[in-house]
Amino acid sequence: VYSEVQVAAITPAVLPMVGGATLRISFQRVPDGLGAAGGFLHEALVQFRCSDADGQVQASTAAVAFEIDALAVVGRTPELRACVDRSRVEALLALDGQTFAPLQIETLTV
Repeated sequence: VYSEVQVAAITPAVLPMVGGATLRISFQRVPDGLGAAGGFLHEALVQFRCSDADGQVQASTAAVAFEIDALAVVGRTPELRACVDRSRVEALLALDGQTFAPLQIETLTV
């Protein structure tokens, strides 16, 4: 069982619609449960949700890898082509690769 993730920072704050960018999500502390299965996970999933021109929610998902100290995950941002330019983006993280939980970061945009 994983605890709620306490995010310290996420970069970049403005996500590109195409091409992707280096993504880094830093945690305030190592999420509980990461070492419970006899070792750290090597990969998690991050999902970004935003609205398209019709107001429909679009989701893009990418795999991210844990850094050695498990205080951050790094990867590439997914394509966010369907998002409205300068729209707010919701970020979710699935430590187990299946169950997404919101990261409570209100400053992400495309």
